[in-house]
Amino acid sequence: LPWSSWAAKSIVADYGVDPKRVEVIAPGVNLDVWRPSDNKTPSPPLNILFVGGDFHRKGGDILLQAFRSLPAGLAKLNIVTRSDLPSSNDIAVYRNMQPNSAELIKLYQSCDVFVLPTLAEAFGIASIEACAVGLPVIATHVGGLTDIVSEGETGFLIQPGDVATLAQRLKLLADDVVLRQTLGQAARQRAERLFNSDRNANRIAAIIEEVVGEQNMALSKNKSTIAADENSLANAEL
Repeated sequence: LPWSSWAAKSIVADYGVDPKRVEVIAPGVNLDVWRPSDNKTPSPPLNILFVGGDFHRKGGDILLQAFRSLPAGLAKLNIVTRSDLPSSNDIAVYRNMQPNSAELIKLYQSCDVFVLPTLAEAFGIASIEACAVGLPVIATHVGGLTDIVSEGETGFLIQPGDVATLAQRLKLLADDVVLRQTLGQAARQRAERLFNSDRNANRIAAIIEEVVGEQNMALSKNKSTIAADENSLANAEL
């Protein structure tokens, strides 16, 4: 039960697991808690959100370069991280946000786009949270992120280290409110289809019950075979 298609391919190719025994099930989030704001009114500047404990591995440096190349006043950058970074007039840094806290969810809801230009990523829970609150997502074409972002439908995928393309995408979203809203609505719908934690947990439980049932049937069959063999042996001795 891998979280992503990227991991599923490795399970089959590198470990020789039968593809029929592999099903991708993402962890998901609580969609009743992670949801779009009811009273959000889009207005400039473009509020960009980055969430990553390891600022550098998550591509924070790439985002800073792209952000600083934008016209002055076009955007504001909100950074949630454990790394020690300075704030400025157009960059807000949050170091004490707790996972799933009301403060963190409110910050997500107040922003216009989520960006994760990470250099490596097994999955990307923060990107799912962004989808759930109805934000378009710009992320790199690595790991499990390719399952989260649908290119041109819920956001954009870029190559690691591509500052120019990231800046172009941010400029595009800053200039086109309708596009931001369209991508964000599609992102929420994708979260409802693929990243509902309750539904995905129920699917995992159903698979466990199915596997246990198969094992119990096999055990019962083995016991019946052994019993039959013992009866045959007893009859032969008589």
